Amino acid sequence: DRPRYRAILEAESPDLVIGDVPSLDLAQPLALRLAGKAGAPRSVGLMHLSHTPSWALEATGCNPGDINHLLPHVTALPRIVMGEL
Repeated sequence: DRPRYRAILEAESPDLVIGDVPSLDLAQPLALRLAGKAGAPRSVGLMHLSHTPSWALEATGCNPGDINHLLPHVTALPRIVMGEL
């Protein structure tokens, strides 16, 4: 639990959260989404980098707790954002 991060998510209510470290950047948004809580993003993206663990790559799919997007490079961000609008 990261109270400050949760408070930011609740205040901002983002449509999309993107991170590169699943356990730090994405765990809280995904937990909020699974619980149906305020501040839960509609979509979650993971930067697919050399240090991305295989378990995180496997958590990309269509289930509510899954990561929605894999971004191979920051240049993929506009495509993802435009698709979310």
